[in-house]
Amino acid sequence: MFKLMQVAAYWWPVTVKRPSETTPGELEECTLRVKYRYLKVDQHNALIEELTAQKEAGSPIDDAQFARRVVLDVADVVDEQDQAVAFSPELLDQLLNEPGEVMLATAITKGYFDSRMGVLEKN
Repeated sequence: MFKLMQVAAYWWPVTVKRPSETTPGELEECTLRVKYRYLKVDQHNALIEELTAQKEAGSPIDDAQFARRVVLDVADVVDEQDQAVAFSPELLDQLLNEPGEVMLATAITKGYFDSRMGVLEKN
């Protein structure tokens, strides 16, 4: 059965490497789940066209700006006491500013495109 949803969204795992807190000189993988907007084909194409036009005009958006357009929620994020952190725009801003081997903003943006490609590859 195919369920047609008015506001479609889906969870996707995003993994990033960052310096280990316990082993100096090592990187550790950290994974969180990101809830992306499931843009319909016309919405996705319109977003890509908008991004292309902005880039050609000399004002491309960065990964953090893109992520703010497609991220609805995040999960599996904890504070220093290992307590779950509730999603908020401020939390998203904090996450998008996190460094690592690949910045988290870049990993979240890549996760969006990987998820779109995953759907195409599976069909």
